[in-house]
Amino acid sequence: MRISLQTARAVACACFFALTSRSATIHVPADQPTIQAGIDAAVNGDTVLVADGTYTGNGNRDIDFKGKAILVASEHGPNLTIVDCQANPDNPHRGFKFVSGEDSLTVLQGITVQHAATTGPPDSLRYGAGALCWNASPTFRNCVFTANYGEYGGGAAVRGNSSPLFENSHFLGNSCMTFGGGVYVWTNYQSPSTRFRRCVFQSNLASAGGALLAEVSHTTSDSCVFFNNWAPDEGGACDFGGGTHFLRNCTFVSNYSNSFGNAIVSSHGNLELNSCLIALNRGGDAFHIESDTNLVFLCNNINGNLGGDWAGEIAGYFGQDGNFSSDPFFCDTAGGNVSLRQTSPCLPSMNSCGVLVGAIGIGCSASDVADTVNFIPDGFAGIEQNYPNPFNPTTHISCVIPRPTYVEVAVYSIRGSQVRVLFSGFSAVGRLLLQWDGKDNQGRSVASGAYFCRFRAGDQSVTRKMLLVK
Repeated sequence: MRISLQTARAVACACFFALTSRSATIHVPADQPTIQAGIDAAVNGDTVLVADGTYTGNGNRDIDFKGKAILVASEHGPNLTIVDCQANPDNPHRGFKFVSGEDSLTVLQGITVQHAATTGPPDSLRYGAGALCWNASPTFRNCVFTANYGEYGGGAAVRGNSSPLFENSHFLGNSCMTFGGGVYVWTNYQSPSTRFRRCVFQSNLASAGGALLAEVSHTTSDSCVFFNNWAPDEGGACDFGGGTHFLRNCTFVSNYSNSFGNAIVSSHGNLELNSCLIALNRGGDAFHIESDTNLVFLCNNINGNLGGDWAGEIAGYFGQDGNFSSDPFFCDTAGGNVSLRQTSPCLPSMNSCGVLVGAIGIGCSASDVADTVNFIPDGFAGIEQNYPNPFNPTTHISCVIPRPTYVEVAVYSIRGSQVRVLFSGFSAVGRLLLQWDGKDNQGRSVASGAYFCRFRAGDQSVTRKMLLVK
């Protein structure tokens, strides 16, 4: 059968029209006034692009994706695009909810969600202040959940038949009255794993599972950092009850529980730790493993934990399958820099497994440790030396925030012109972890050379010199 040239052109035009119609970009607030309005106007395949700014009020909280396979993304990252829910337990509001069967094609990217609060009844308000996934499996990429409060899961909660992916995301200073200060997961044994890749859980608080609590669920955590989380009852960082849980190349430092399991608690399930670093956790035992847990321990370094290292249920794994106990030689634990010195036994060339143990590699040299350590007096807000330095193309920056205050962190050229705003807004108490990817405010890569990172908080100002070498 022959098709006429006119018919072929008509078909081609129709296909082109269909393709372009599925990939529209809706700008907020230029095209639509709120994030919710942008989502409501979108169809599958569209992008809702959110401009820099702090978004508040109706339409910018309790945001519902309504089952759409769309990308909602910031223009310049989470430090410049903030959803501030302005909520409290008496005035509850959630950041985002995914409750209509969303899958991995539904993506939230580069957004900070802060000051959300959820508490029931009804039951639907008990879970996930920053974000709730219920019978939904969206993708979260490069998001920040900070200073949120929930009854279950301050930063996020995962319920029902769900298996979301959290990638390059940061859970900072979230809290809840019960389980999972950072994230709470309760799905079922039939659901695939909830996945965390290159995430940071820092300074989160819950009665159990300060950073993460998962029960009757499966989880996988790859290259994640658990730092300074707290749970009075159990599981300073993680609490697993039932299901299968994989931890690969994760770092646990300075987590705390008043009772037991400063790093990890596990019962009636399967737990596998592979190439993880568990060090300097405080309080009782680092691990509390019930006898009904099936364990696999490979190439882990457990060292310097206040309540003991290879003890209790895990004692027999020491010295087997590459497991060891050695000082990891962090660059600056007191300053929150848990990258490694060049002499660390956790580096691939320095251990029998030939792998990186933990989530972060070299961040300083053996000879310049004194330059990296930067103790900051009580009450002082400041910025520590970036790491690595020199760098290409990305470097990490840690700021100390001793009290809630307005903070600005920006990069300047050697001539004094502003290159990139890394953070501008209100910050809760704790550590503010930032990174610079060597690009300016317009997303353009900058040239090699010296740059200055300036931190301002109230009447205090601190500057650090950084060297980008390509």
